[in-house]
Amino acid sequence: MIDSIIRTKWKGKEGLNRALDSLKTYFEYNGRIPKTRDVPSIYSALKRGSWKEVGINNWEELLMQAEFPILRKGHSLRINWVGENGLKFARELAIVFNREEHRSPRTKDLTTVYSAIYSKYWVNYGIDTWNDFLQYCGLPQNRGNKWYGRTGLQLAIQTYQDFRKTHNQKPSIIDLKVIFSRINEGMWEEFDITTWNDFVQRSSQDIQYRKGETGLKLHISELEF
Repeated sequence: MIDSIIRTKWKGKEGLNRALDSLKTYFEYNGRIPKTRDVPSIYSALKRGSWKEVGINNWEELLMQAEFPILRKGHSLRINWVGENGLKFARELAIVFNREEHRSPRTKDLTTVYSAIYSKYWVNYGIDTWNDFLQYCGLPQNRGNKWYGRTGLQLAIQTYQDFRKTHNQKPSIIDLKVIFSRINEGMWEEFDITTWNDFVQRSSQDIQYRKGETGLKLHISELEF
């Protein structure tokens, strides 16, 4: 009886959609195209011919139905992120994530998509930042974090300046990876900060220091935004 229930789970259009979502979810969490051994129940359904009526007879056809932009290299299959097909697939991943997690994905949720954005694969489609991508997907921007807006930028600049005072040197991207990620998400586009160099230039503006009981204190509120 249990086996019958499992088989029914994958039948028909509803079962196919469930399988496609499962394949995309696997990719989200593992960063690679699933192999047949990774999702045995789906592969078993495929072998039983569960989706022959819609023209799906083998594993590669199932992946193509899931809109994986496949790039075959030898015997292996990889994702081709370049171009419109890659962008459409990224959008599908984001929408599936939003449906399952009830929030917009962050860069750490879809790292392979973030890498494609960082590599400027979709600039011809107006996508330079993570927020551009979310807008393209029709998803809300992630504003519920401490880095958002003017106060978030002030905090980032304060963090940059604190690092300089503590280590007596300018921080690198590696030193402030969280801030670099926020820049690439487009978190401070409204303040004309879209690159690391923009942020460094803003952070290196003349800032007043006042001497207090604990030494030099940075008055970040005196910056003009």
